[in-house]
Amino acid sequence: MPYVRMNDSFFSGWGDAKGKTNVYVVECDDDEQAEQIKEAAEQRPEMSDIQIVDDMPEEHSGVIITHRHYDELSGPWKA
Repeated sequence: MPYVRMNDSFFSGWGDAKGKTNVYVVECDDDEQAEQIKEAAEQRPEMSDIQIVDDMPEEHSGVIITHRHYDELSGPWKA
């Protein structure tokens, strides 16, 4: 199962991510969904370091994970 991980500068540094980098992860059912999410993320200026990975990234010092499944997304993510 592929995951698309990206750094989200909009949600980094405040709230639960105060002093941390917010890594946004979208779990996909297949490579086609992952490519679609990657392409959508590349159009968003707040997203950087966008990668398709095989394993769910883990939180560690300085990082907080926001996780969604492909089916939870709408709007520009699936346009």
